Amino acid sequence: MTIPTRSDRVRNLPPRWPSIPPGWEQNPSAWRERLPLVALAALGCAVATYLTLYQVGLFQRVWEPFFEGGSRTILNSAVARFLPVPDASLGALAYVLEAGCGVLGGRPAGAPRRGSSWPTARSSGCWAWAAWSW
Repeated sequence: MTIPTRSDRVRNLPPRWPSIPPGWEQNPSAWRERLPLVALAALGCAVATYLTLYQVGLFQRVWEPFFEGGSRTILNSAVARFLPVPDASLGALAYVLEAGCGVLGGRPAGAPRRGSSWPTARSSGCWAWAAWSW
């Protein structure tokens, strides 16, 4: 007669947290659901970084296939020069935070995870502090 060990008991337990939430047909936290959003955030960060480099003077012209000079007008406006940093850099920072939040997600729906919302809470707190101190 063999005595079952703790690992045998744990291995035979049903999953505590289902990977698909009730009422859903797929797991919204799965990589195949999050990866396209992370890729779009990375692409947005690349574009915002390019616009930042234009604003700091690294590029003399900005490539704009759709707006026929409108981007240059906006990027050189008084509103864009109001902050001490290029405003496109704030967009790049937002995209980096978005991609980071997408990468850090991924627990099964309903599964507890301490600190899983810290990136969103931290970025929201930073924006609130910046608005308050301005």
